[in-house]
Parts: sequence; C-alpha cells; structure tokens
Amino acid sequence: MLTLIFKQLKHRLPTASILLVLSCLFSTIPQFFLSGSYSTFTGLFPPHTPWFWITLPSFTHSPGFLPVHMTGNLLVILFFGGLMEILIGTARFSLMTLATFTTTTLVSLLHYAGSGSIHGASGICFGYHMFFLFFFIILMEEDRKRLLRSGTMLVLSGLFLFDLFGIPTVEVKVMGQRFFDNFGQTIHLVSYCTVLPFLLVWRRDLEEAVHALLRGEQADTRHTGGPVPFLMLAMLLVLNLGATISAAAGVM
Repeated sequence: MLTLIFKQLKHRLPTASILLVLSCLFSTIPQFFLSGSYSTFTGLFPPHTPWFWITLPSFTHSPGFLPVHMTGNLLVILFFGGLMEILIGTARFSLMTLATFTTTTLVSLLHYAGSGSIHGASGICFGYHMFFLFFFIILMEEDRKRLLRSGTMLVLSGLFLFDLFGIPTVEVKVMGQRFFDNFGQTIHLVSYCTVLPFLLVWRRDLEEAVHALLRGEQADTRHTGGPVPFLMLAMLLVLNLGATISAAAGVM
C-alpha cells in the first residue's frame, strides 16, 4: 500500500496539506519560546484583538501538552489530509478545509462570546478522519488481504482509532472529565459533521479514485473545481502568517 501511495506522489504532491503543516508549525513554534503570553493571545478574538488574529486558534495548539498536541495534529494533516488530497484533488480538499475552518471558528466564537479560548488545529483537520474511514471501508471490500498485510494501513488505522476513541476515553476514564468538559471534543464533532456532506456528495468520485489507486493508476481529479478554493486557502494561510508575526511581535 505504501508503494501505491508513493507512486501517486510522483504525479501529485498534496500541496495544500504541506502548506497547512508549515502554517501550523510557523504559528506554533513561538508558543515554545513566548510561553503563556503568546498562548493567551492565540485564543483571543475580536474586538479584543486585531480581526485577522482570528486565524490563530485554528493553526496553533493548546498550551497543555503542547509538543504532543502539535505532533498529533500535524500527523493527521500530513497523513490523513495528504492521502485525501491525493484522492479527491487539491481544490476539493482546500474547499473542505475552508469549510471546517469556518464552522469550527464560528462555533468557538459563539461558545465563548468574545472572551476567547484556544481550540487548536484539530478543528480544521479532524474531519479528515471521516474520509479515511470511507477509504478504509472500500479497501476492506476490495482487497482485505492487501489491507491486512500493509503495515502503513495498520499504523494509520491505529492512529485513526486513537483519535476518535482513545482521546475521549483517556479524558473520561483516566482523567475523570465529562466528555464535553473539554470544548475540543465539541470542535472535533463539528469538524466531523462538516465533512460528512462533502463525503456524501463526492462518494462516487472517491470510490473511483480508490479503485485507481489499487490498480496503480493516477486518480483523475481534473474536474474538481479549478484553482479558486486553493487560492482562497492560500490567502487564509498568508493571513495567518501575518497574524503570527503580529502576535509574536506584540509579546516579545
């Protein structure tokens, strides 16, 4: 399976996923050096901060367990997001990411009523799990033996199960929290729900792309929306770059 995926990479790099990873890294690294001040600023919303700082909570990470949180989110973007981008095309992937950014940011704004709180990059990326689940189901139906022999798919499946079930289980059973005590769980659910309509609409194209992958062929994504969604996502990342520089400079 890993060989088949690398074969796809020769023809199509997951450009949007790579840019998302770089944006998250750029916005998170100052948290290691500026500590609590920067972490606080990344969670504030207008009118308390410049309006363009609104991007920061979606590309940074909760200060608690910062290295682990950052690593987990980046793995989701790079592996689940990258795989989905290869299968559905950069335009559709960008559109889906813009949708998860919008819904999770709005829900966070409404929940905190302007007081602000960091909700982390998982809001934009946890919905990618839904596409991976669909991908996994197709593989089980088409080539179960290859799937079970693939170390890559077994590792991804383990990460998938931990993200969906392990994290809330640890928080509820080990840490003694109620499920919704951590608002991040709500954000994860919003991200899942946001992605589901895209999955239903693009279901047939995704099936064809998975079948092409199994045949060692390149998935056909030429009909998937043109450059506009990617350009809009790129503009969002540039905005976040400016917000990061502005926020970091304000607390140095």
